[in-house]
Amino acid sequence: MKINQDRKQKFLYYVLDDINLNGWSKNFFDSYSREGIFTNNEIRVFFPNGRADFLRYWFDISEKLMLEDLSKVEIQELKVREKIKKIIRVRLERWKSYKVAIKRTLPILIMPSSDTLLSCSLMKTSDSIWKSAGDRSVDFNFYTKRGLLLGVYSTTLIFWLDDNSKDDQKTWEFLDRRVEEVLQIPKVKTRINETLHRIIKNLTNISKKAS
Repeated sequence: MKINQDRKQKFLYYVLDDINLNGWSKNFFDSYSREGIFTNNEIRVFFPNGRADFLRYWFDISEKLMLEDLSKVEIQELKVREKIKKIIRVRLERWKSYKVAIKRTLPILIMPSSDTLLSCSLMKTSDSIWKSAGDRSVDFNFYTKRGLLLGVYSTTLIFWLDDNSKDDQKTWEFLDRRVEEVLQIPKVKTRINETLHRIIKNLTNISKKAS
């Protein structure tokens, strides 16, 4: 059966609406086919491995939708830090109606069976945000930036889930602070490079003494 991507995405929102109201269903396939909007066979074609495939698709479609949303926003003239803030805000605002669903999904994602999916997806998100901000680094700096941003994004996400302020204003203030505190790439890069040079120098000296 050829997968209808529009139907698949529609099913995503259908399930998220249900999770918002009722939490996760124990039987992924049967529960979401009972009302007749989607057939059991159709759901199994969409997500052969049930909830695991659904979660993976949710992460993947989030990347796609983020890029679509960003295409409607002018960020090219912004400084890098402001780009990062704007991209994270655009990404989170897309899912504002599903805060409850996300909160109810987090316990599943931190289970041992899902921790690889969670860590890989968060790193992919960090990479997507940096690339959207114009970063093209491929050296050691690549991993430094993405590791730091992963921390910024993750803590902002957790804060955002419990933010009841108007238009999530407290979250954006929190994000501003986190970026200013953590995302200081030149300083971090300098410290890392200095440490690496010391390690290399020490290893060189040890090697010379050994010879």
